[in-house]
This record gives sequence, structure tokens and C-alpha cells, in this order.
Amino acid sequence: MKIIKILLPLLVIAAFAGGIYYYTILEEERMAQEAKIKEAQIALERKQAEEAAEQMKLNCAETDKYYIITKDHDNAIGEDILVKTKAEGVQMSCKYELAANDFEIKGEEAIYFKNLTETALLADIGTGPTGRKFRLYDMVDKKQIVEKEYFEELTVASNTLTYLGLSKTKADAKNCKEYATLMKDFGNANLVVQKAIDLKTYSVKEGKDTKCLAKQ
Repeated sequence: MKIIKILLPLLVIAAFAGGIYYYTILEEERMAQEAKIKEAQIALERKQAEEAAEQMKLNCAETDKYYIITKDHDNAIGEDILVKTKAEGVQMSCKYELAANDFEIKGEEAIYFKNLTETALLADIGTGPTGRKFRLYDMVDKKQIVEKEYFEELTVASNTLTYLGLSKTKADAKNCKEYATLMKDFGNANLVVQKAIDLKTYSVKEGKDTKCLAKQ
């Protein structure tokens, strides 16, 4: 009987201690599970934020034949350009994902999508109001055709690109009445003429009237 009286409190204490230990284990497991859930939620929110930020860099447009996706460069001016050829029954989405037979213009230069016809893609290159260039890519052969300097605006209508380009004749005091002023103010003077490129044949027609402009 004495032994039972002695052992009984010990058994109660042991059971109580075991209960505390078991509760502690359960609590640690619960806290670990909650931590995993929280980490997963944070990771999901971070991924969603990154996807939203990437989506904000995208601009999408389409023609009857093509779907165009542009993506702003990270920490730099310019954009990547991705062109997908439409297929009947295929739904296009505004996601920059390169696939087979896509046409991509990718790099670090200050290049921007400007226009796309059935046969040619026009890209604008430059950082300032003047001294800009344009580049034409043939969409049939998927290759660059030409790169030229231009002034003022680029205009595309009826498969024809019209722009002011450098004349074969250099500007001087005789053919440019603003020559002295432009040289003084900007350090350069350029004789330009209107040119028109057929975007199917890439033949060029050049006007006769010239004017003098400076690169700023």
C-alpha cells in the first residue's frame, strides 16, 4: 500500500509531464505548418506581383495576319518585339512567349515597334527628336532589309513608307539658305528630300524638293 501511495503521485506527475510534452510537440507542429502556409502565401503573392509587373511592360496589337507583342526593356530604353503569325482557330494572348516560327527583334538598343504591314515591319530607333533611324524587316524572309536615317515623321499608308531622308547632295551655303544659322546653332546642316519606299518591292522613289534641317 505504501508503495502504491508513493508511486501514484509519481505516475500523475509523469502523465502530466507527458501531456505537456505531447502538447508542446503538437503546438510546434501547428506553428511549423502555419509558417509553411504563410511562406507559401508570401511566395504566391510575390509571384503574382512579379507577373503583374511583367504584364505592365507589355503592349499588344494585331493586324489581320499578325499578333504583335512588345516588352519594355528592364532599366533601359527601348523594347523587345515579338510577332506571331495568326492561325485559324488559335486564340492569341498578350504574353511574351517565343514559339517556333515567331519573329523576334531582341536587344539592348533603343528600338521601338512602329508599324506592320502584310510584308514588312517598321521599327523606330533613337532617343531624341532628331538624328533618328528606322529599320525595315521583311516578314516573308524574316530578315532585316534596310536601316536609314530620317527626319521629322514616318508615315505608312497603302503599303508605302514616306519620310524625309538625307539627299545625295551635301548641304552648303549655296543650296541651304539656313546653312550659316544651323551651323552656328547646332553645328550641322543636312539637305533632306522626301522619299517613298514600296513595302512590297522595297523600291524607292525620291522627290525633287529639298530643305535644310539640323540634328539636335
